Amino acid sequence: MIRRAWLPWLGAVVAGLAVGVGVSHIGRDADFVDFEAGMTARGELAAALDGTPSGAFARTDAMVVAPLYTVVATDGRVCRAFRAKRGPEAYEAAACREGDEWRVIVLATVADPPADFAQGPRAQPVSVMDTIDALRPDKPLSGPAEWALIVGDWRASAD
Repeated sequence: MIRRAWLPWLGAVVAGLAVGVGVSHIGRDADFVDFEAGMTARGELAAALDGTPSGAFARTDAMVVAPLYTVVATDGRVCRAFRAKRGPEAYEAAACREGDEWRVIVLATVADPPADFAQGPRAQPVSVMDTIDALRPDKPLSGPAEWALIVGDWRASAD
């Protein structure tokens, strides 16, 4: 009789653990479930774009994000070109600041990225270069100008 009383409880515990592990996995990968142009950066990707200076990289268990440079478009938007890698998947992309969020405006998959993908020199995909050129930015921001935007939570003037 006592053994049978434990079976439903044990089943509930096992089911709860399975759901918890599944939700945890979904939350960790949510940044890349539908990683595509037009998406709003979330989680680790948004944090890296918000707080990582160009030339540095943000590494987590799930991914590496390396901002390459920051420009100001003629319409006033601040935009960042970056690389991102998660496992074997690698991307070069650009995102522009819209309010308090980063919107990915272009994304290119990179086949066979080198081991030093986050920092090593590499020509940008044509689609990324063309999209950034269409923004008609001036030259990339200097380190101090970019840092002022980072510490100002991207609210300070980019001039």
